[in-house]
Amino acid sequence: MVTQQEHDEATVRSERMLATVPHATRACYDPVQDRVHIDLSSGFTLSFDRRRAQGIEHATPEQLTEVAISPSGYGVRFPRVDADLWVPAMLEGVFGSKRWEAEWAASQRSNEAA
Repeated sequence: MVTQQEHDEATVRSERMLATVPHATRACYDPVQDRVHIDLSSGFTLSFDRRRAQGIEHATPEQLTEVAISPSGYGVRFPRVDADLWVPAMLEGVFGSKRWEAEWAASQRSNEAA
């Protein structure tokens, strides 16, 4: 059970995060560019190749047409492939688990060497 103090502290942390960390205001997939675009509360747009993000890297354009933003704006969901992306992590350049990121980085190095 959560105490009132824990609830109040979580509310303060959430409010602080919303005030300081950009969150998604709009998200869509562009099949022509094969990119995901996420408009942020800061006025910037985060745009990346869908192959860069774990969970949607093998999705078809049709599967990516439906995109939902969580109530907080920190989550972006692709329900047709059951994939969720975390906006604060993506702003730090993290688009998947540690293992997935390591494998992606290794694949990029091997592509550059080829």
